[in-house]
Amino acid sequence: MSKAGVRRQVRNFDDGLYLVTGKRLRDIGGRVFGLFGEQLAKKATQKATSLFFEELPEDSPYRVLGVNPDAPDFLVKAAYRSHVKRVHPDVGGNPEQFKRIQRAYEQISLLREWTSH
Repeated sequence: MSKAGVRRQVRNFDDGLYLVTGKRLRDIGGRVFGLFGEQLAKKATQKATSLFFEELPEDSPYRVLGVNPDAPDFLVKAAYRSHVKRVHPDVGGNPEQFKRIQRAYEQISLLREWTSH
């Protein structure tokens, strides 16, 4: 498997882990490595962050939903639903955040629809 393929697999695993546990892989890894020393934990966390997580622009729909651009459709949809449950105005959430999340999901859906044809 190529380096890009490994990165994609790790990102998708990280997205799934985040949706299930609310924690990122780098956070869990940092705690585990923290048992062996603070310096090792810092190095490992920095390496994982720089290797597997590209910087996205602040207004990127992927950043709004908290998923990577190459995440499968089911993870994008799960992230959308997870965010909507927290910020929906009917449950006391912020209407502006709700609209922002809706727009991000719509943009990703349209982009993926256009690129699949």
